[in-house]
Amino acid sequence: MVGDLISFPLIALLGACVGSVVNVLLWRIPIMLAQPHNRDFNLCLPRSHCPLCKTPIAWHYNVPVLGWLFLKGRTACCQQPLARRYVLIELLLAILALLLSFLLASPVLLAAGVLFSALLVALLLTDLQHMLLPDVLTQPLLWSGLLLALSGAGPISLESALLGAVTGYLALWLLYWVVLLVCNKEGMGYGDFKLMAALGAWCGWKMLPSILLLAALLTLAFMLAARAAHRRSLHEAIPFGPGLALSGWVGWLLAVHLPFIW
Repeated sequence: MVGDLISFPLIALLGACVGSVVNVLLWRIPIMLAQPHNRDFNLCLPRSHCPLCKTPIAWHYNVPVLGWLFLKGRTACCQQPLARRYVLIELLLAILALLLSFLLASPVLLAAGVLFSALLVALLLTDLQHMLLPDVLTQPLLWSGLLLALSGAGPISLESALLGAVTGYLALWLLYWVVLLVCNKEGMGYGDFKLMAALGAWCGWKMLPSILLLAALLTLAFMLAARAAHRRSLHEAIPFGPGLALSGWVGWLLAVHLPFIW
Protein backbone atom coordinates (compact mmCIF):
# COMPACT_ATOMS: atom_id res chain seq x y z
CA MET A 1 0.00 0.00 0.00
CA VAL A 2 1.22 3.50 -0.90
CA GLY A 3 0.39 6.40 1.42
CA ASP A 4 -1.42 6.90 4.72
CA LEU A 5 -4.43 8.81 6.01
CA ILE A 6 -2.59 12.10 5.46
CA SER A 7 -1.55 11.42 1.87
CA PHE A 8 -4.78 9.79 0.67
CA PRO A 9 -6.50 13.17 0.05
CA LEU A 10 -3.48 14.25 -1.98
CA ILE A 11 -3.63 11.04 -4.00
CA ALA A 12 -7.33 11.60 -4.64
CA LEU A 13 -6.59 15.18 -5.72
CA LEU A 14 -3.88 13.91 -8.07
CA GLY A 15 -6.36 11.49 -9.60
CA ALA A 16 -8.98 14.22 -10.02
CA CYS A 17 -6.43 16.49 -11.73
CA VAL A 18 -5.52 13.66 -14.09
CA GLY A 19 -9.24 13.20 -14.73
CA SER A 20 -9.43 16.87 -15.70
CA VAL A 21 -6.66 16.27 -18.24
CA VAL A 22 -8.60 13.27 -19.58
CA ASN A 23 -11.59 15.57 -20.11
CA VAL A 24 -9.39 17.88 -22.17
CA LEU A 25 -8.18 14.93 -24.29
CA LEU A 26 -11.71 13.63 -24.86
CA TRP A 27 -12.94 17.01 -26.08
CA ARG A 28 -9.97 18.26 -28.07
CA ILE A 29 -8.53 15.17 -29.77
CA PRO A 30 -11.59 14.40 -31.98
CA ILE A 31 -11.68 18.05 -33.08
CA MET A 32 -7.95 18.02 -33.82
CA LEU A 33 -8.35 14.88 -35.94
CA ALA A 34 -11.30 16.40 -37.79
CA GLN A 35 -9.35 19.64 -38.43
CA PRO A 36 -5.76 18.46 -39.01
CA HIS A 37 -4.68 21.72 -40.66
CA ASN A 38 -6.07 24.03 -38.00
CA ARG A 39 -2.94 25.24 -36.21
CA ASP A 40 -4.97 27.44 -33.87
CA PHE A 41 -6.53 24.45 -32.13
CA ASN A 42 -4.49 21.92 -30.15
CA LEU A 43 -4.30 20.45 -26.66
CA CYS A 44 -3.33 23.82 -25.20
CA LEU A 45 -4.94 26.43 -27.45
CA PRO A 46 -7.35 28.08 -27.31
CA ARG A 47 -7.61 28.30 -23.51
CA SER A 48 -10.56 26.70 -21.73
CA HIS A 49 -13.80 28.43 -22.66
CA CYS A 50 -17.55 27.98 -22.48
CA PRO A 51 -18.63 25.67 -25.32
CA LEU A 52 -21.76 27.79 -25.87
CA CYS A 53 -20.79 31.47 -25.69
CA LYS A 54 -16.98 30.98 -25.99
CA THR A 55 -16.28 33.05 -22.85
CA PRO A 56 -12.90 32.08 -21.29
CA ILE A 57 -13.27 30.10 -18.06
CA ALA A 58 -11.65 31.54 -14.92
CA TRP A 59 -8.93 29.31 -13.48
CA HIS A 60 -10.76 28.69 -10.18
CA TYR A 61 -13.73 27.20 -12.05
CA ASN A 62 -11.37 24.62 -13.53
CA VAL A 63 -10.44 23.16 -10.13
CA PRO A 64 -11.38 19.47 -10.45
CA VAL A 65 -14.73 18.48 -8.92
CA LEU A 66 -14.90 21.56 -6.69
CA GLY A 67 -15.28 23.93 -9.64
CA TRP A 68 -18.22 21.94 -10.98
CA LEU A 69 -19.85 21.79 -7.54
CA PHE A 70 -19.31 25.51 -6.94
CA LEU A 71 -21.00 26.31 -10.24
CA LYS A 72 -23.81 23.86 -9.36
CA GLY A 73 -23.38 22.14 -12.69
CA ARG A 74 -23.93 25.29 -14.77
CA THR A 75 -21.67 27.60 -16.74
CA ALA A 76 -20.65 30.80 -14.93
CA CYS A 77 -21.19 33.02 -17.98
CA CYS A 78 -24.51 31.94 -19.47
CA GLN A 79 -25.89 29.62 -16.76
CA GLN A 80 -26.38 26.71 -19.14
CA PRO A 81 -26.12 23.11 -17.84
CA LEU A 82 -22.66 21.55 -17.82
CA ALA A 83 -22.31 17.93 -18.88
CA ARG A 84 -22.08 15.65 -15.86
CA ARG A 85 -19.42 13.57 -17.55
CA TYR A 86 -16.78 16.15 -16.65
CA VAL A 87 -17.15 15.72 -12.91
CA LEU A 88 -17.84 11.98 -13.22
CA ILE A 89 -14.55 11.39 -15.06
CA GLU A 90 -12.66 13.42 -12.45
CA LEU A 91 -14.29 11.40 -9.68
CA LEU A 92 -13.55 8.14 -11.50
CA LEU A 93 -9.83 8.91 -11.77
CA ALA A 94 -9.74 10.03 -8.12
CA ILE A 95 -11.31 6.71 -7.08
CA LEU A 96 -8.95 4.72 -9.31
CA ALA A 97 -5.94 6.56 -7.87
CA LEU A 98 -7.07 5.73 -4.33
CA LEU A 99 -7.71 2.11 -5.28
CA LEU A 100 -4.28 1.81 -6.86
CA SER A 101 -2.68 3.33 -3.74
CA PHE A 102 -4.07 0.36 -1.78
CA LEU A 103 -3.08 -2.23 -4.41
CA LEU A 104 0.45 -1.06 -5.31
CA ALA A 105 3.57 -1.10 -3.21
CA SER A 106 5.63 1.83 -4.47
CA PRO A 107 5.11 5.47 -5.51
CA VAL A 108 6.65 4.73 -8.93
CA LEU A 109 4.13 1.97 -9.60
CA LEU A 110 1.34 4.22 -8.35
CA ALA A 111 2.33 7.01 -10.76
CA ALA A 112 2.59 4.48 -13.58
CA GLY A 113 -0.77 2.99 -12.65
CA VAL A 114 -2.50 6.38 -12.66
CA LEU A 115 -1.01 7.18 -16.08
CA PHE A 116 -2.03 3.75 -17.39
CA SER A 117 -5.56 4.17 -16.04
CA ALA A 118 -5.94 7.68 -17.46
CA LEU A 119 -4.89 6.68 -20.97
CA LEU A 120 -7.14 3.60 -20.89
CA VAL A 121 -10.13 5.66 -19.72
CA ALA A 122 -9.49 8.18 -22.50
CA LEU A 123 -9.24 5.40 -25.09
CA LEU A 124 -12.30 3.58 -23.78
CA LEU A 125 -14.53 6.66 -23.89
CA THR A 126 -13.18 7.88 -27.24
CA ASP A 127 -13.87 4.48 -28.81
CA LEU A 128 -17.36 4.37 -27.32
CA GLN A 129 -18.24 7.82 -28.59
CA HIS A 130 -16.36 8.00 -31.90
CA MET A 131 -15.40 4.38 -32.74
CA LEU A 132 -11.82 5.62 -32.74
CA LEU A 133 -8.55 4.69 -30.99
CA PRO A 134 -6.26 7.59 -31.98
CA ASP A 135 -2.49 7.24 -32.26
CA VAL A 136 -2.07 10.28 -30.02
CA LEU A 137 -3.29 8.07 -27.16
CA THR A 138 -2.14 4.55 -28.14
CA GLN A 139 1.45 5.57 -28.89
CA PRO A 140 2.11 7.24 -25.50
CA LEU A 141 0.57 4.16 -23.88
CA LEU A 142 2.93 1.88 -25.80
CA TRP A 143 6.10 3.89 -25.16
CA SER A 144 5.36 4.49 -21.49
CA GLY A 145 4.92 0.74 -21.00
CA LEU A 146 8.27 0.04 -22.65
CA LEU A 147 9.98 2.76 -20.62
CA LEU A 148 8.56 1.37 -17.39
CA ALA A 149 9.93 -2.07 -18.26
CA LEU A 150 13.29 -0.52 -19.22
CA SER A 151 13.50 1.26 -15.85
CA GLY A 152 13.11 -2.03 -14.01
CA ALA A 153 10.39 -0.56 -11.78
CA GLY A 154 7.53 -2.36 -13.52
CA PRO A 155 6.24 -5.89 -13.00
CA ILE A 156 7.74 -7.35 -16.20
CA SER A 157 11.11 -7.46 -17.91
CA LEU A 158 11.99 -5.41 -20.97
CA GLU A 159 12.20 -8.63 -23.00
CA SER A 160 8.64 -9.59 -22.02
CA ALA A 161 7.42 -6.06 -22.77
CA LEU A 162 8.99 -6.03 -26.24
CA LEU A 163 7.64 -9.48 -27.05
CA GLY A 164 4.27 -8.42 -25.71
CA ALA A 165 4.16 -5.35 -27.94
CA VAL A 166 5.09 -7.30 -31.07
CA THR A 167 2.88 -10.29 -30.26
CA GLY A 168 -0.08 -8.12 -29.32
CA TYR A 169 0.01 -6.22 -32.59
CA LEU A 170 0.55 -9.31 -34.76
CA ALA A 171 -2.19 -11.32 -33.04
CA LEU A 172 -4.95 -8.87 -33.92
CA TRP A 173 -3.39 -8.04 -37.30
CA LEU A 174 -3.56 -11.71 -38.27
CA LEU A 175 -7.11 -12.02 -36.90
CA TYR A 176 -8.09 -8.98 -38.97
CA TRP A 177 -6.88 -10.61 -42.18
CA VAL A 178 -8.48 -13.96 -41.38
CA VAL A 179 -11.86 -12.27 -40.87
CA LEU A 180 -11.39 -10.17 -44.01
CA LEU A 181 -10.52 -13.17 -46.18
CA VAL A 182 -13.18 -15.50 -44.76
CA CYS A 183 -16.07 -13.05 -44.25
CA ASN A 184 -15.08 -10.38 -46.78
CA LYS A 185 -15.40 -7.61 -44.19
CA GLU A 186 -13.23 -5.84 -41.66
CA GLY A 187 -13.63 -7.24 -38.15
CA MET A 188 -11.77 -4.45 -36.36
CA GLY A 189 -9.73 -1.31 -36.91
CA TYR A 190 -6.01 -0.69 -36.86
CA GLY A 191 -6.36 1.16 -33.56
CA ASP A 192 -7.22 -2.16 -31.92
CA PHE A 193 -3.88 -3.60 -33.08
CA LYS A 194 -2.02 -0.66 -31.55
CA LEU A 195 -3.93 -0.82 -28.29
CA MET A 196 -3.21 -4.54 -28.00
CA ALA A 197 0.49 -3.84 -28.65
CA ALA A 198 0.47 -1.22 -25.89
CA LEU A 199 -1.18 -3.65 -23.47
CA GLY A 200 1.48 -6.21 -24.35
CA ALA A 201 4.15 -3.65 -23.45
CA TRP A 202 2.55 -3.07 -20.05
CA CYS A 203 1.45 -6.60 -19.18
CA GLY A 204 3.92 -8.85 -21.01
CA TRP A 205 3.32 -11.42 -23.72
CA LYS A 206 2.22 -14.18 -21.32
CA MET A 207 -0.79 -12.15 -20.20
CA LEU A 208 -2.05 -11.48 -23.73
CA PRO A 209 -4.23 -14.61 -24.20
CA SER A 210 -6.09 -13.86 -20.96
CA ILE A 211 -6.52 -10.20 -21.93
CA LEU A 212 -7.86 -11.11 -25.37
CA LEU A 213 -10.25 -13.73 -23.97
CA LEU A 214 -11.63 -11.39 -21.31
CA ALA A 215 -11.96 -8.57 -23.86
CA ALA A 216 -13.93 -10.85 -26.20
CA LEU A 217 -16.24 -11.93 -23.36
CA LEU A 218 -16.82 -8.33 -22.26
CA THR A 219 -17.57 -7.24 -25.83
CA LEU A 220 -19.97 -10.14 -26.31
CA ALA A 221 -21.74 -9.26 -23.06
CA PHE A 222 -22.03 -5.65 -24.24
CA MET A 223 -23.49 -6.82 -27.57
CA LEU A 224 -26.11 -8.94 -25.88
CA ALA A 225 -26.98 -6.19 -23.39
CA ALA A 226 -27.34 -3.64 -26.21
CA ARG A 227 -29.50 -6.11 -28.10
CA ALA A 228 -31.76 -6.64 -25.10
CA ALA A 229 -31.99 -3.01 -24.03
CA HIS A 230 -32.05 -1.16 -27.36
CA ARG A 231 -32.86 -3.89 -29.87
CA ARG A 232 -29.59 -3.32 -31.66
CA SER A 233 -28.71 -5.79 -34.37
CA LEU A 234 -26.00 -8.29 -33.52
CA HIS A 235 -24.47 -7.43 -36.90
CA GLU A 236 -24.10 -3.77 -36.00
CA ALA A 237 -20.50 -2.69 -35.46
CA ILE A 238 -19.47 -2.15 -31.85
CA PRO A 239 -16.12 -0.97 -30.50
CA PHE A 240 -13.62 -3.56 -29.26
CA GLY A 241 -11.43 -0.99 -27.55
CA PRO A 242 -13.45 -0.74 -24.31
CA GLY A 243 -13.20 -4.48 -23.75
CA LEU A 244 -9.45 -4.37 -24.40
CA ALA A 245 -9.01 -1.39 -22.06
CA LEU A 246 -10.89 -3.00 -19.16
CA SER A 247 -9.21 -6.39 -19.55
CA GLY A 248 -5.80 -4.73 -19.95
CA TRP A 249 -6.24 -2.82 -16.69
CA VAL A 250 -7.06 -6.05 -14.87
CA GLY A 251 -4.19 -7.82 -16.64
CA TRP A 252 -1.65 -5.25 -15.47
CA LEU A 253 -2.74 -5.56 -11.85
CA LEU A 254 -2.42 -9.34 -12.14
CA ALA A 255 1.06 -8.91 -13.59
CA VAL A 256 2.00 -6.72 -10.61
CA HIS A 257 0.66 -9.13 -8.00
CA LEU A 258 1.67 -12.40 -9.64
CA PRO A 259 5.39 -11.85 -10.30
CA PHE A 260 6.09 -15.58 -10.26
CA ILE A 261 4.48 -15.79 -13.72
CA TRP A 262 7.41 -13.90 -15.18
